[in-house]
Amino acid sequence: MNNNDIETTQKKKSFIAVWLLCIIAIFALVAFSLYYAYKDSNHNTTYDNTLDFDMPYTEKPQEPIIYFETYPTDNINTHDKKIDTQPPNNTTSHLSTKQQTKLPQHNKNKRFKKPKVVIIIDDLANPKDIKRFQSLHLKLTLSLFPKQFFSKHNPAIAKTLDFYMIHLPLEAHHFEQKGVIVLRTGDSLQTIESHIAQIKHDFPQLHYINNHTGSRYTESIEDMQRLLHVLDKHGITFVDSRTTAKSAMKAIASKRKKPYLARNVFLDNEANIPAISKQLDLALKIADKRGYVIAIGHPKEPTYQTLKQYKQRLLHDYEVVYINELDALLQQYNLKDTDTPLPF
Repeated sequence: MNNNDIETTQKKKSFIAVWLLCIIAIFALVAFSLYYAYKDSNHNTTYDNTLDFDMPYTEKPQEPIIYFETYPTDNINTHDKKIDTQPPNNTTSHLSTKQQTKLPQHNKNKRFKKPKVVIIIDDLANPKDIKRFQSLHLKLTLSLFPKQFFSKHNPAIAKTLDFYMIHLPLEAHHFEQKGVIVLRTGDSLQTIESHIAQIKHDFPQLHYINNHTGSRYTESIEDMQRLLHVLDKHGITFVDSRTTAKSAMKAIASKRKKPYLARNVFLDNEANIPAISKQLDLALKIADKRGYVIAIGHPKEPTYQTLKQYKQRLLHDYEVVYINELDALLQQYNLKDTDTPLPF
């Protein structure tokens, strides 16, 4: 074999080796892509598909959830003010490793009690979502949809939970999900009684309810009075999600003996980690000032990730409690609403 033949053979071998490496690389890329696609499909459940289940939606836009409370100051009336939820410029991380390890030292006063933080996770109908948020091992107040076709497993799941509440669909101004059973303005006392009695039958340990949507319903004094009358009969306390700045609940609650329980901050109207982090920081500032706060989030992947990374800070500097524990504390100090600071 002459030199030319040897050189040609070596070139062929090199060519074949390069092609084999290319083919191996392509197979590896495909395998990794399939793996991460499978992983995302199992873990990236968001509020947008919580009620999917082949349910047809109307063309109406989603009911707006209104922020109308900022971190209060002494000289500014913040009621009905919309919070700017845009993350600050150049925000790349919601909680750096340095921030997690260097936790703020709270209150050297021995009398100080850690601020109480209630975090409600709404819209729960998917067992995967419930287990995922349980895995954080924080005392999150899980708000389950009543038993409907898309949430048929919720009564059984509720029996396994230390504490839960029900996320009650109420009529909205500009949003409706077809197939979802909703209490509507003008419903009779008998209709409300039948609906709530069925929910109590499905969830016998139920003592707290908050509203899913409900901007139209919660603005109606007459309808809310009828609903509260039935809830009182069944030993259920209403927690106002404040999906409208015109909620009638505060006016009604002023004449009742119970505290007016209402959401202070929505965490995840914007489903990205910097925005959720900003809202959670806002909630914690309110807790620092008042001694407690009620925040609402949803089963979104960025919400889960944010809570996961804030977990050590929450456990170190705050006390995450269920809504019934905060209710008992407010009653102990005779506070009428969730805007009044604790006396210590």
